[in-house]
Amino acid sequence: VTDFLSYENNFGDFGALDAEAWLFGPRVGVSAELPLGNSQFSFLAELSASALFGHANLDRDGNLFDPTPFSGQRTTYNVEALVGLGWQLSEDKTLTVGYRGQQWWGLRNADLINTLDSFIEVSDEKLIHGPFARFAIDW
Repeated sequence: VTDFLSYENNFGDFGALDAEAWLFGPRVGVSAELPLGNSQFSFLAELSASALFGHANLDRDGNLFDPTPFSGQRTTYNVEALVGLGWQLSEDKTLTVGYRGQQWWGLRNADLINTLDSFIEVSDEKLIHGPFARFAIDW
C-alpha cells in the first residue's frame, strides 16, 4: 500500500505525508454462482474478509503536522463483496460484469491539517467501489 497527501496554501503553510506499508494475513470468503435456467448466463456473488498485519513507514515534511512519526506496526481489516452476471462463452471461458465494493479500516493513520484558513481531516477508513469486468479461462 502506498499513499501520499500534500497541502499548500497562500500563506506559505505546507505539509506532505508519504506512506508505504507491507501487510500480510488471512482471508476467508464465500462465493456462489447460480445458473439462470438453461441459458449461458449465471448470477455470481462473493463475500470475503481479511485481517492484515505488517509495518508502515510514514515520512512527514512541512509545518502542518505533528512531527511525531506514525511509523510502526499496523493492523488493517477489509471486507469485500461483489455481484455480477456471468456469460459462459465456451466450456472454459467466462465473461463476468458486475459491481464490486471494498471497505477498509485502519489502512492509514487519520491525519489532520488545521490552519487559520483551512481544516482538513483524512479518515483512516476507505470505501472503494465501482463496476468491473472479468474474463476467466479455466484450464
